[in-house]
This record gives sequence, structure tokens and C-alpha cells, in this order.
Amino acid sequence: MTKEEILAMEAGPELDRLVSIGIMNIPHKGEEGFRIVPLYSIDISAAWQVVGKLDRLGYWCHIHSYPMRMWSVRFAPPVGEGATVDCPQVSEDICKSALIAKLNLG
Repeated sequence: MTKEEILAMEAGPELDRLVSIGIMNIPHKGEEGFRIVPLYSIDISAAWQVVGKLDRLGYWCHIHSYPMRMWSVRFAPPVGEGATVDCPQVSEDICKSALIAKLNLG
């Protein structure tokens, strides 16, 4: 998946599934069938779990709010490129920036 493809995604189930697999390391399908995936890209409390996960992996996170309801989120690994994403929904912003940084697509 490319940076552009991630940025083009809308908040919702597909983005949440990618975060679940790529960031949280939760398999999409378990022994008992499909798992319920948290709404990482919609629910801020779920998105904070993504921030916590990357923090434990040594990434730093910078979240900035701008007037007119715009957010900027940047994740950066200890070594290498980071990723900054700007959009009106902070939970969506967290997910996209985290995926781009973790996949080293920044």
C-alpha cells in the first residue's frame, strides 16, 4: 500500500482493519471467526490506543490543533523518516499518520 492510497482512504472499517493488523498486531481473523475491530479512525479513545502502541515502540508523536477544526499529527520512529498528516478528524489523522510512519512510507 502506498502513502497516497492511505491518505485517500476514508475513516471507517477498512482503515480500522489496516490499523488493527499493521499497528496493533491483532489478526483480522481468529480461531473463532472474524474479530470485531475497534473504530480506531472514528473513536478518539480507540485512536489513543494507537498512540500508546507506537509510543511503546519508541515513536514520538506530535498532535497540533489549528483554528477552523484542522488537526496535524506526526509520528516519527527513533531512526528514519516520520509522517505528518493533516485533516479535520484527529482520530483519522492519528491512524493515517501511524500507518504511514510504521510502514516507512513517509
